[in-house]
Amino acid sequence: MISVVIPTYNRSALVCNAIESLLSQTNPDWECIVVDDHSTDNTKFVVDSYVQKDSRISYVLNKRKKGAQGARNTGILESKSDWVLLLDSDNRLESNYVERISEFVQNNPNVDVVTNFIKIEIQLGTDSDSIGSNDWATEGDVLKCLLSGNTYVDNSSACIRKSKLLEIGLLDENCPSFQEWDTHIRLAQNSLYGYIPERLTIYLDHRGNRVSSGVKTIWANGLYVLKKHRRLWLKETNIDVYSHFLIEVYNKAQDKSLWYRIKVFVVIISLCPKLLKQFCKKIMRS
Repeated sequence: MISVVIPTYNRSALVCNAIESLLSQTNPDWECIVVDDHSTDNTKFVVDSYVQKDSRISYVLNKRKKGAQGARNTGILESKSDWVLLLDSDNRLESNYVERISEFVQNNPNVDVVTNFIKIEIQLGTDSDSIGSNDWATEGDVLKCLLSGNTYVDNSSACIRKSKLLEIGLLDENCPSFQEWDTHIRLAQNSLYGYIPERLTIYLDHRGNRVSSGVKTIWANGLYVLKKHRRLWLKETNIDVYSHFLIEVYNKAQDKSLWYRIKVFVVIISLCPKLLKQFCKKIMRS
């Protein structure tokens, strides 16, 4: 069985789509745990209507408002199966998702994380239209690929062995953004990855610019993650790769105030003093 954890906050109009995509699964062996992070809309009413109809669906209200990471952790601890999918409340699954994941796990018993490709849709009023895909492959040295920017793992496209999530101490609730980047850097150090080259997850792009802006924008604003995993970055890749991401963060700060840019620059220098000369040269050229 797969436990699908759906963290949500004020998305009563969208969470039903995520739940409906589960109800349409060709393999019925799943449970759904919707974790409400104290929504102020009618999310509870919407989810309760499903709970009353299907015993596989449950509604959990966080003991306190903890944010998306905290809601995910609550769901992980509530889950009853060995495998967990952290599905965002505005995303959906193709009807054969559970079936394909189950087949893959049975044929690859040593795998700890199973990923898949993602179809991207943009919301157009009450309809949606496909605008592209993210075909990230998790093979080979996944840790090095994550650190070098050659792959990425989205929460909604990764089915993870629960024991591995417990092993890393669950998700970091202090991570401000790009939490899956941090999560999978931690998981990839002690987990075996596999992937299904099929678009089994449907990602809803609210702005419609995810494809045009490119995968590189994923790394922007990742100063927390860069600082947290500094030693690992320098050990597994090299100074040039680490410097690349620091410059990405600094360039993103160009849209902010002078004080913010100075703050980022000071933090960057403190992260890796050896980079100062190299970093300054690159900044002057960029």
